[in-house]
Amino acid sequence: MVEERMEKVGPLPQHIFRAEDFKARFGAVENALEAINSRYADSRFILPGRGLWYSKDPSEKLVRIVRIRGERSLERFRNAPICYFLGSRSANILAKAMSEKGFLLLVLGSRKTISSACTDRFCLCALILDGFVSAMAEELKELRPPAHDIQDTVMKANPGAHPTEIREIPGVGGINEKQNINYQVLYMPVARDFPLVDCFFFVESPRRTLVGLRMTTAGEHHTTTSTVWQFTQYLSEFF
Repeated sequence: MVEERMEKVGPLPQHIFRAEDFKARFGAVENALEAINSRYADSRFILPGRGLWYSKDPSEKLVRIVRIRGERSLERFRNAPICYFLGSRSANILAKAMSEKGFLLLVLGSRKTISSACTDRFCLCALILDGFVSAMAEELKELRPPAHDIQDTVMKANPGAHPTEIREIPGVGGINEKQNINYQVLYMPVARDFPLVDCFFFVESPRRTLVGLRMTTAGEHHTTTSTVWQFTQYLSEFF
């Protein structure tokens, strides 16, 4: 129970042991996420986050101050998500709220301050940005099956089909009702133990295709018979 609460609000002793304290903190976290907009994102999430901090600032529910060592061993302070869950959810919202340039700068600047798993989520969210997809598509190469020629990747063959919005989806066991399949929507599981992929989306042309994305640094996904079965089972239950 305590570990589950830590996943949602961070390792904060005053908010994870008593149910009442956790419920109040989780509600405050949800309000802080809903309050994110373009102006708020630029002033509180753009690294290094030099704005003054107050105890009632919504940022206090989502980010923490970390100390990093830069060039010549000089120490600096940066903003970082309190935990993976909040980093993931913040990334989904910030990608839509911030300017393309601002979000890309945030992704690049976050590499030294947050865990590799959170960095992966920020990078995946950049897939809704036209400039990022256009630049990346030229460098992508599809792995060639032994009996087939090399083909263009989905993004290179049809760059306009990349996702344009992000939708959070529950993990395995958290599905309440079936959803309609929407194209150009980046489906981002909120659970860390989601099977096989980190996120996925659907394209309608040149043929209906499911595109699954997996970051190499995640290290928690294994392409085995069981994980493939779990993923297909999830799709059949959710859509």
